[in-house]
Amino acid sequence: MLLANLVAAQAQVFTPGTKDELKSALDAWNNGAAGGQAAYGPVGAWDVTLIAEFIGVALNQASFDENLSPWDTSAVTRTRAMFQGASQYDNGGAPLTFDTGSVTDMYLMFVNAQAFNQPIVFDTSRVTDMGSMFNGAAAFDQPLAFDVSRVVKLFPSSDGMFAMFDGRSEEHTTELQSPVPISYAVSCLKKKNMIVNTYS
Repeated sequence: MLLANLVAAQAQVFTPGTKDELKSALDAWNNGAAGGQAAYGPVGAWDVTLIAEFIGVALNQASFDENLSPWDTSAVTRTRAMFQGASQYDNGGAPLTFDTGSVTDMYLMFVNAQAFNQPIVFDTSRVTDMGSMFNGAAAFDQPLAFDVSRVVKLFPSSDGMFAMFDGRSEEHTTELQSPVPISYAVSCLKKKNMIVNTYS
């Protein structure tokens, strides 16, 4: 009987096959946790291993705030705009500990996620774009230990770490003209009194 119950429980784990299917399920949670859980089960228990791109999956979900750290994100390559506009999202009050070892793109990830202020444990060793990552994330004030050695194009554009926090670049003209472009990324982080590892 125990084995039968275990098999039945495993069979009920929601396993989205596409990004759109995952987004639809998160939309249900945004519209009401009770309804979302009834339709898809506990969000932290979902099996998301078939999804390689999390682009915009919680986009503008103003009411969503669940702990997603239990997700296996080892196959994910892009988290672009994942929580953009998710104004109440704070990972359920828990640190965000995604496996991001395969991620290359974090552009706009927390833009206007105004309530988010949790410790982040991310492997950023493959990330090339962190542009506007925390722009408009007004509450965010956590130390970061990011490897930005692969971040590229740190000049005014949508790439690199341009406008990573506040969207203003005029204060950093010296860094922007620097022959060592990584200095702009460092200046963005220092402005928020955060720690950065450049591994240069």
